[in-house]
Amino acid sequence: MEIQQNDETMISKKSKISRKFENSSQIKAILFDMDGVLLNSFEAWFRLFNKTLKHFGKKEITKKEFIEKAWAQDIGIVANRFFKGIPVKDIVNYYFYHFLDCRDFVFIEKDVYDVLNKLKKKGLKLVVVSNTYHRLLLRILNCGNLEYNFDLVVGADDVKKGKPAPDMLLYACKKLKIKPEEAAMVGDTEYDMTAAKKAGCLA
Repeated sequence: MEIQQNDETMISKKSKISRKFENSSQIKAILFDMDGVLLNSFEAWFRLFNKTLKHFGKKEITKKEFIEKAWAQDIGIVANRFFKGIPVKDIVNYYFYHFLDCRDFVFIEKDVYDVLNKLKKKGLKLVVVSNTYHRLLLRILNCGNLEYNFDLVVGADDVKKGKPAPDMLLYACKKLKIKPEEAAMVGDTEYDMTAAKKAGCLA
């Protein structure tokens, strides 16, 4: 998979990992969103979403609509909004078998490997928490050889509710046997920050 050639990484530009995360003795784990943080996959998801709509006989949407009403949101909410009458499992299965059709539009953010290695050397646990379903999440991470960089991967179907609910962050903390306040959330959307606040994690 191609590395996106930006002068600055998405992580550094948006200060998603600050010095307080790296230096605080309180922090034991960093929880990462995937899309927009580890990977730049917006265009891939937009294309896949419209491909899925078309497959199920639904009207395709604009990028503006996708950003406002679908991007990074819980699949249950999105399914109810755009795929009336279609079971969520059918939508997810279509995503799973056709995401790789759009893999040319997925880019690993520059320096992600170095950042992850640095945090690992500090003894921090690294986790992915994403509103993508678990098996598709693993497939996407595997495309960028990122899967084995993490101690835990949590997808939307591992919990009752996806972000902005705190469920997956609390689930991750429970699995790691740490307190929520000992984890820091790194995300690029309001859903990530809201989930962190509700869970009691640093963000």
